[in-house]
Order: sequence, then structure tokens, then C-alpha cells
Amino acid sequence: MPWCKPNPLFIEVVRKRKETWIRRLPKYGCILLLLFVVAAGVYFAWHKYRRFNQAKLIASTNAFVEAGDLRSAWLTAQQALQLNPSNPQVCRLMAQIADLAESSESILWWSRVAQLENNRLQSLLPLATAAMHFKEMGIAEEALGLVRKQDRDTVAYHQSMAAFCVLSGQLEEAEKHFERAVELQPLNETLQLDLAGIRLQSDHPETVALARKSLEQLRQNPKVHLAVLRALSSDARKRGALDEAHHFAEELIVDPACNFQDQLLYLDALKESALPTYAARLANLQTAAEGKPDLINQMIRWMNARGLQTEALTWVRKMPTEYQRQAPIQMAAAECLVSLKRHRTRQARCPSTASGNRGGPHPLPPASSET
Repeated sequence: MPWCKPNPLFIEVVRKRKETWIRRLPKYGCILLLLFVVAAGVYFAWHKYRRFNQAKLIASTNAFVEAGDLRSAWLTAQQALQLNPSNPQVCRLMAQIADLAESSESILWWSRVAQLENNRLQSLLPLATAAMHFKEMGIAEEALGLVRKQDRDTVAYHQSMAAFCVLSGQLEEAEKHFERAVELQPLNETLQLDLAGIRLQSDHPETVALARKSLEQLRQNPKVHLAVLRALSSDARKRGALDEAHHFAEELIVDPACNFQDQLLYLDALKESALPTYAARLANLQTAAEGKPDLINQMIRWMNARGLQTEALTWVRKMPTEYQRQAPIQMAAAECLVSLKRHRTRQARCPSTASGNRGGPHPLPPASSET
């Protein structure tokens, strides 16, 4: 049929277009290949830049942490986290900064690290430690329960389990964990000290006597000398041997390596022994703490725990305004005010008993406009 015959002109046009496309195919292929190479180069260059920038931010964060600038460390770590929220190293840094700042967010960050590292021992134990620090015993128990069986017979695991048992009131179980840790590392003086410290709290006189004997043996070891004196002084105070407590505390503060807490321990011994040098020693420590917010905070909390809230607040009001406005000092002063309020409530409920309690807090002095 004539109408079914193909048009020669149409066939010629199709043939020419096909030949043109075939001739241009190598050109198009080169263009596509070039575009692919450029895109791949941009992609890998961008990722390499991100890794380089993140490594730079991590190094800066570590430098800020070493310098004690936690605010700058936190901000820098946040920038690194934005580049890769799933980087375990950055999340670990965030957790460590939160630990140093004593923030409860450390629990969340260590949980994130444990998740990213597939529940490794090195991430679960810090999570348990952070949870125990903030009294989240359920989280601590869960974290310790996730430790793999092959990692449970290690010194680090037994130390964490012992700490958990102590906080849970399971002293016998804590003693067993410390005993096993000492078996694994028999030359570790710190583990021997921890074991003796647990045994000091035992209800069995033989166990307590064994602990004191162990401490006396460790007393000459320079690595744990200070810790042993702290334990012996606290034990002597607990059993009412004030002369021994004073002797151990005095030996403690003579050591050049003692810290401010050791000075406060010696102050405890002077106060409980009612020695006349107590008042002068207290004034000297307050003078030594001036200009050092961390020491001021420790001093205020020590005074608050010993019924000296009024004296602590009076001391705070004499400080320069820039120290009074610092958060740790404000928190410690607020705790003193809360303690005084509770004491006044007890006085209102039982006036006769409160008036006879001469060791408790005194009435709050008039507040100044600076506090």
C-alpha cells in the first residue's frame, strides 16, 4: 500500500541524527566523567576539611581543659560536635568537661559515648561513676550490668562494683570486690588502702584490727602516706580517740604535699578537741582562702556542715563583690541560708530543745545589700 511506505526524507533525517549522536558520544562521556571527578573531588575535599577542622577543634578543646577554662572548652567542643555529632572522641570530651564542671549532663554524655562505642568497658565504667556521683543508682547498676563477662574480672570493674556496693550499703560485697582486685594486683598500694578503708567500717573487731594493722604498714609508703594519715585520723575521730586524731592530722599537714582538705581535717581535730588554737587556725585558713574561689567554696561548705552558718555568711559579706557574685560561692552561701531556715523551723516547733542546743547554728545577722 503506498501510504505504508516509509518516507525516504524521514529515514535520511533519522540516519543523520543517529550518526551525529554517535559522533558526539565520546564528547558527552568525557563531560560526564569530568563532572563526576569534580563532584567526587569536592566531596572528599569537604570531608577531609571537616576532619581536619574537627581535629583542630578537639586539640583546642584539650588545651582549654588543661588551662582550666571549661567555658571555652565547652563552646569549642560544641563546634566540633556540630561537624560530626556521632564522633565518640568529641562526645567523650563533652562528658569529661561535664565531669569537671560537676554537671549532671555528664550522665547523658557518657551514655552517648557508651552507645557509640558499643558498650565498651572504658565507656560504661565512667557512666557508672558519673551516675553514682549524682546518686542515680539505677543508672549505675544498669551500666555495670552491661559490662561483658570477659571484662568483669578486671581491677577497674571490681573497683567500680566496690564503689557501687559501698553507696548501696553492701559493705561485705564491697570488701569481696576489693579483695579480688588486690589478688589481681597484689603490689598496688592504692587497692590495699581501699581494702583497709572498707574493713575499718566492719562490725567485726578482728576485721577492724586487721585494717588498722594494714594502714600502719602502709604508713611508711610515700605513695599512699597522705591517704593513710587521712584514714587513720578519720578512724580515730570516729571512735572518739581525739588525741590520736589530732596527732595524725598534725603529721598530715606537716607534709608539703598536703592540700586544703587536709588543713580542714586538722581544723576538725582542733575543734573537736576544744584546743585554744582552733580560732586562730580558722582565721588563718580563711585568710589563705581569700582570692581563691575554690578554696572559699570548700571553707564555706566546711563551716556549714559544722553549724557555723552565721560565721560563714558574715565572712562572705566581708569579701569583695566580685567574689560574692561567683556561682560556687553563691551556691555555698545559699546552702548556709537553707540550713539556718531549717534550724529556725526546728526552733519554732520545739523551742526548749533548740535553745538548749548550743552547738547548732546561731541567729542570722542582718543582711547587707551586697549579698
